[in-house]
Amino acid sequence: FFPYRDDNPLHHGPPVITISIIATCALLYLFVQLPMDGRAEQAHVYGFGFIPVIFFGDANLPAGLSRIPAATTLITCMFLHGGLMHLVGNMWFLWLYGDNVEEALGRYRYLAFYLICGCAGTLTHAFIDPGSKVPLIGASGAISGVIAAYLMIWPRANIRVFYWWIIFFGTINVPAFVVLGFWLFEQFIALPAALQMQGGIAIAAHLGGFVCGLILTPIFKKPGVKLFQGKHTTAFCIPALGDLKGTRVPYQVYPSEGQGNSNKKLRSPGVPLCKPGVFHFNRDYFIVRKKPPKLHSLGGQSLDQIKQGGKNLI
Repeated sequence: FFPYRDDNPLHHGPPVITISIIATCALLYLFVQLPMDGRAEQAHVYGFGFIPVIFFGDANLPAGLSRIPAATTLITCMFLHGGLMHLVGNMWFLWLYGDNVEEALGRYRYLAFYLICGCAGTLTHAFIDPGSKVPLIGASGAISGVIAAYLMIWPRANIRVFYWWIIFFGTINVPAFVVLGFWLFEQFIALPAALQMQGGIAIAAHLGGFVCGLILTPIFKKPGVKLFQGKHTTAFCIPALGDLKGTRVPYQVYPSEGQGNSNKKLRSPGVPLCKPGVFHFNRDYFIVRKKPPKLHSLGGQSLDQIKQGGKNLI
């Protein structure tokens, strides 16, 4: 399955730091790394990527490749990526989970948290293989820390995922502890093979960043933010149209008077929707409530007109 959004609302504006990190990584890749030929890009990666044997002082880069002090590559390596799919995959996970974590920690503490988790992941990789001469690049260690924070604060939040199996596909809400628990399980499964390889995915960096995130989240979060918060929507339900947030129980959908069985277009029979309210679908209004009401017409009014009329439907 593929996660593409969550049900956690934002209350204090856009996630400025998350957007800035994504923009920086994207711009560096598209306008610095991508235009380089193979030899130039390799030199760039050796100059700004993290190389364990160089970091521990057991070797030195040739003068033509050495760009910055070895210690600073702990930071610079987080903003380099090994390909477009590497970049997109990392930034997608950061966008999906980083906005809420940034709000829960505060912008500046979130930035510090992100960088510390990234450094922790990189150092975990380095201590496991201190003699490695292969550059480490990517933001996965830092993003793994963000994932850990999200899991600690909102384990029961629902992640909207696109699923497919042979010819069956669709979207469904899945609890974060299931989605992220599956991700963590994959890391442990892949770890033995990764430890035997030179190059490839640095799974140890993922796990190091994740553990660091678990440790730092209770320290870095805002005082009013609780750990292990409850859910906002119903798990394993099919989302209705619009932004479905703010309920804890499944609801059924009923068409307004005269619309017949048009609600079949909205959901599969027997599968609950995620939120009560009024939804507009193919120019028809649908009422979503906990118990079957007496069907009635909305009289052609718009949703704004209904709200102004004092009807508490949403």
